[in-house]
Amino acid sequence: MKSCSNHNRKFKRLWIETLEQRIVLTGITPHSFAFDLIDLYDMRRQPDFQEIDGQAIGIALIDTGVDGSHDLLQDNYVTSLDLVYGHAGAYYSSNHGTHVAGIAASSDPNIGVATDADIISLQVFSESDGYASWVDILESLQWIRENHHAYNIKVVNMSLGGGMFNTAESGAAVTQDVYQEI
Repeated sequence: MKSCSNHNRKFKRLWIETLEQRIVLTGITPHSFAFDLIDLYDMRRQPDFQEIDGQAIGIALIDTGVDGSHDLLQDNYVTSLDLVYGHAGAYYSSNHGTHVAGIAASSDPNIGVATDADIISLQVFSESDGYASWVDILESLQWIRENHHAYNIKVVNMSLGGGMFNTAESGAAVTQDVYQEI
């Protein structure tokens, strides 16, 4: 059996150097590697797809809310609903929903996929613990069901996280309950 007698070892300080700013990975550059991965640049070069920009299409984001005053989102921001606190206007409990909205519909073509789509924000996350209740999620889906014609909602993004189920069966059971409710 080997004994560890190096208790008095001196550790060197670990230095972490940022090689690229995180912003590069989110597409805020003249060239986005993420768009390469989904072939968005290639699609935009095809004559049949050059005019597709999401115009008049509503994208509902069920998330932490969206900062509708953000420079790159304000032209596409249409409405919001806070299902947790009932705040009027563009309430958001963290920046995650704003980040997702930017990917989906920023007016900058190097950031947003659908640069002219309408952003509809549905805030379902608690500010205090960062969780979303199934009741608020179901209410947001019901709101979309009742308002999809008025806002021409064709896309719904639910960026809700995961890891709350310990088996596939428990996750499937809750999902089935959600589908039955809507």
